[in-house]
Amino acid sequence: MPIQCYEMVVSLSIPLRVGRIVAPLARPCQYSEIPTRCRTQLNVCSVLGVTNSALLIASHIKPWSKCEIGEHLDSDNGLFLVPTLDKLFHTGFMTFKDNGEAEFWTELDAADRKRRQLPSKLSLRKPMSSGMKAYMAYHRKEVFKGDSE
Repeated sequence: MPIQCYEMVVSLSIPLRVGRIVAPLARPCQYSEIPTRCRTQLNVCSVLGVTNSALLIASHIKPWSKCEIGEHLDSDNGLFLVPTLDKLFHTGFMTFKDNGEAEFWTELDAADRKRRQLPSKLSLRKPMSSGMKAYMAYHRKEVFKGDSE
């Protein structure tokens, strides 16, 4: 998420870590009720270009539960995705290469992708920053079910 969200949490003088007390204070920016000031960079699906915020999910590249302090709300650790792509991404059925091209788990065959109305080729609309590439490398290694190139 954008830096303003991180500053909002830091200003509470509470350590940013996952826990029963801290998480509810730190997590409001990850759901569909993301404050307008936190949407400045992420107001469109990172893949399909959908702009209706009711259809977008703020997705972490490195899962929230695995993040270190400062990574939870790092704008490089986030994508806005439509629900179908979010589900594929978070369950490890899909990831992105450094060039932004989507890569699918081989068990999700072409017929499954067609039934889900997924184009044969998908890619991120904008190039990844170096920070995002680092998070995506983690996703490919630790979350993605396939053998990433």
